[in-house]
Amino acid sequence: MIEMFDYAAAKSGIIGLTKALAKELGEYNINVNCVSPGRVNQIIFDEVLENMVDDGAYIQRNGKNNEVASVVCFLASDDANFITGQNYVVDGGQSLGLKCS
Repeated sequence: MIEMFDYAAAKSGIIGLTKALAKELGEYNINVNCVSPGRVNQIIFDEVLENMVDDGAYIQRNGKNNEVASVVCFLASDDANFITGQNYVVDGGQSLGLKCS
């Protein structure tokens, strides 16, 4: 069994911190958002991760670095000036739960 309580607690803490900072810094026109990527290939782990594709996932592959980076770039752009306190999940639908086939 993989125990991930520490990861879950840290991720929840970051999402909560994002919302709290967005509330406190909004009056200064500072936007605060976070991005929660799913399984993303990284050069050092590519071979291992390619074999770990979740059969129950909605998009049948791991993410790519540039797919997460695109969301971050959008949030850092002027196009996202009215977005704050949000958590963007970039996981190919993994967080939707198991896919029933």
